[in-house]
Amino acid sequence: ASVVYLLIILFGLIVLWESWRELKSLPLKYIITAAIILTGASIFWSPDRETSLIELVYLMVPFAMYLIAYVYFSKPAAFVKLIFAAVLSSIIPLITAIFQLATGSFYYEPNSSLGRLLGTLDHPNTFGLFLFLTIGLLISLYLARTSRGFKNNKLTFAYLAILMFFLVLTYSRTSWLCLAVFLVPLIFRERKIIWPLVFSLPLAALIFSAFADIRDRVSEVFDNALFGSMTARLNIWRVSFEQISAKPLLGYGVGTSESVIDNAKPWLGGSSLPHNDYLLQTLELGITGLIIFTLYTFGAIYYAFKKFQDLNDKPTPISIYGWKINVNFKTLAFSIMVIIISLLPATFFESLSQKMVMQIIIWPVLGG
Repeated sequence: ASVVYLLIILFGLIVLWESWRELKSLPLKYIITAAIILTGASIFWSPDRETSLIELVYLMVPFAMYLIAYVYFSKPAAFVKLIFAAVLSSIIPLITAIFQLATGSFYYEPNSSLGRLLGTLDHPNTFGLFLFLTIGLLISLYLARTSRGFKNNKLTFAYLAILMFFLVLTYSRTSWLCLAVFLVPLIFRERKIIWPLVFSLPLAALIFSAFADIRDRVSEVFDNALFGSMTARLNIWRVSFEQISAKPLLGYGVGTSESVIDNAKPWLGGSSLPHNDYLLQTLELGITGLIIFTLYTFGAIYYAFKKFQDLNDKPTPISIYGWKINVNFKTLAFSIMVIIISLLPATFFESLSQKMVMQIIIWPVLGG
């Protein structure tokens, strides 16, 4: 993976060198440049320079893919291919999840008997967010097509059902919340999906009432048990605020948040991840880093909205390997904008900026 990341950065630099005139109109270019400069500079005051250097590489990868997609995947057919590739990237994680389900090879949190699926990823929450992103892109492609009948979309509906099934079995509450936030704005633009959603509510209620694990997972949010995930998050956030007050301007250096929390928390064991992007950025890069992160996070939503406004609300005929389809790119742009907005809960309850599998899909789609 490290070799692939370095090759992506190299290719990004080549694109930057060869297409710099075209990249003059690249949205967020100054904010992204400031993020890379600040992250690189933080290596000099970081107590763990090797880790900070690795985190700098991680930061540059999605931004490099953003440049590449902006230059090479901005044409209609190329952009749809990019989204297809993102959706199909879920095949291997799903096959692994099927194997885990069949063999009972579940992931268990400390002090928990709940078995969760994680596919090929590092944690069920990461797998859940990845599945949500895949589901969002698949729904976006479906809604952008002019032919929405079941007969022409049997494979889409089948794959969507599989993705939803495994999303439930990740027991990732943040991912469930992101999906709910995603569906609500779509109803106002795509009125025709109201009835399928209405008819699916009894099924959702049946699943919720029939499976105790799902009920317990939801009710746990309001539980203040000593080893509950929300209690752990609140304790970590308290320690994070205390450490931020010691170095508020520039932080401790990129990649150091986990070690800073681990050294400062008064209890042993458990996770030391901030589980909040805004605290993570402030811990590692201070208030300066928080401002830059906020600017490019919400700047991405702003430019996605501008693109949605600029596009014509009519289908565009495209051909993909001889398969001719009509795509409404205004609808597609709206759905992608809603996906990005829907991921905001993950920035508050997870460290979305550290989840590379998400970043290397989000930023190329934005670039395209």
